[in-house]
Amino acid sequence: MKKRDFVVRIVVLMVCFTNSLPMMAKEKFQSNISDGINEREYLVNTLIRIANPVLEALSKNKLKERMPLECAPNQETDRKNYTCLEAFGRTLAGIAPWLELGPDGSPEGKLREKYILMSLQCIKNATDPESAGYMNFNKGSQPVVDAAFLAQALLRAPGQ
Repeated sequence: MKKRDFVVRIVVLMVCFTNSLPMMAKEKFQSNISDGINEREYLVNTLIRIANPVLEALSKNKLKERMPLECAPNQETDRKNYTCLEAFGRTLAGIAPWLELGPDGSPEGKLREKYILMSLQCIKNATDPESAGYMNFNKGSQPVVDAAFLAQALLRAPGQ
């Protein structure tokens, strides 16, 4: 095939393809309207699946018992001091923007209300020295990082 024939064929294909783009874009847009609802539901369900184990356990002062410990060999004692605050701080920082939307009458709004109340109970348990869920905020250097995630959560959801 000659170079000129190749270039002409490419140009023809491009013209044919670009003529179909507006129709394809319209179809894609129409399907995304309903997909957006399904996508949000999927994302909220995923958020709950990730956050619920940490928040539910801490709200009942059971996180230290239930928290799995993953670490390098011979690091168990050290990691045990930090794992719960790390999980709680990062979880709350992640869901804080969603919580900041506040409760409303929708099913998602009622779910947010549940997690707002649960998060408040978790904060109380994590910071009360008399609580079984009390966390290490001052031993070692790791709590500085983990507490920063908790602080970030409070900054991301100041209304809640």
